[in-house]
Amino acid sequence: MIHIVDQVYIFMYAIVGGAIVAFFYDFLRIKRRAIKTNAVIVSIEDIIYWLAVAVFLFITVYKSNSGEMRGYIFIGNIIGVLLYEALFSSIFIASSVMIINIIKRIVLFIFKVVSYPFIMLYKVVKVILKLLYKLLRIIFNPLIILVKFIIKKIYALLEKPISFISNQTLIFTKILFDKIKGFSSKASSVTEKKLKRMATLKKLKKE
Repeated sequence: MIHIVDQVYIFMYAIVGGAIVAFFYDFLRIKRRAIKTNAVIVSIEDIIYWLAVAVFLFITVYKSNSGEMRGYIFIGNIIGVLLYEALFSSIFIASSVMIINIIKRIVLFIFKVVSYPFIMLYKVVKVILKLLYKLLRIIFNPLIILVKFIIKKIYALLEKPISFISNQTLIFTKILFDKIKGFSSKASSVTEKKLKRMATLKKLKKE
């Protein structure tokens, strides 16, 4: 039989265990406030947390009461959770979020200080490149205009000869095609005449 003193000790142990369980859940709350977390990730975190809680409570029961489960142990766990939530949870979460925000600001400030020379260098290089581009345009624009003018003049000079050559080529091709066509028609008519003569000669021989 367990003595009253031992039961009080086990009950107090259960209260502390419940408070520890609630305390570690606050870490998840703080993390979710500091970092936006997907619903799927939240579910996975909760599953892992409750599995860890089950293992932790089993260890506490095993150490405090040799693994024997009692109703007052669960009541002690619940009281521990409620006491922690009522007394410490809001203070712990608020102070932790404040510390995280301060650290964020410090890190952001350090990043701005470190990156400032690089940002300024980028801006200076950007301005120099813009000026260089404008300078090159000023230098090369007259050259481009001159090249365009020369190309237009060359095209104007060569337009008539090119059109004349293309027209003559078309006329020559047409004449050649007509001659080939006439020659083929004459050849076919001559062949027909020869065939007719041969047919008449064969008839005369038979008679």
